[in-house]
Amino acid sequence: MPDLRASFFVMERLRVVKQQVLCSSPCSAPVALREQKDLVLLDDLLSPEQKQLRQTVAAFAEEYLATERTNASYEKAEFPHDVIGELGKINVAGCGMYGYNCAGRDVVSAGLVALELGKRDGGIATFLSILQTISMVAIYKCGNE
Repeated sequence: MPDLRASFFVMERLRVVKQQVLCSSPCSAPVALREQKDLVLLDDLLSPEQKQLRQTVAAFAEEYLATERTNASYEKAEFPHDVIGELGKINVAGCGMYGYNCAGRDVVSAGLVALELGKRDGGIATFLSILQTISMVAIYKCGNE
């Protein structure tokens, strides 16, 4: 049986979003929708650390992924390897894993990283997701000293 409290929660969130986005003038609603940065009011549900991580990754994506350098890489069908070193500097690999220089954050944080990277570059978001789920988790769970 579905949890009705969760359904009511979702309905209330949608009502609030609708109220924030829609305007009295039909012509201005699409502009308001585009300018809305947090359509589902996700920030209201995040801890301060998660909000900070989201801002950090968004700033990283803006600086390193929305550039002519990465666009040129994709035009030449090359992976932008230099971005990986920069990605390591903000310590986002290994969310949900602790020790061994992993990020040690919760799985919600991993989702936030994927969300923010994916807004700018789906390829880099996919790369990090595959790195974490296929290689890092296997080594973390099955490896030994």
